[in-house]
Amino acid sequence: MVERNKLAQESLRERILEICREKYVSLGEICLVLDMNKNTIRAGYIYPMVKEGMLMQEQPPGTKNSQRYKARKRKK
Repeated sequence: MVERNKLAQESLRERILEICREKYVSLGEICLVLDMNKNTIRAGYIYPMVKEGMLMQEQPPGTKNSQRYKARKRKK
């Protein structure tokens, strides 16, 4: 059960990276594509992925404007 949950989380992270691969995308747009709650995606995926360096923020952290995210290019 735990292993299946971990695989589901990894799959969702990959989908978020794919959504954000070409351009900056808002949290609302990500949630619309995934058909999921903003709070769940923000706290469970976006914030950790930014912290881990998987996603870049368009605006400096703490900016009051709507934030958008883009996947960092992977090193080969």
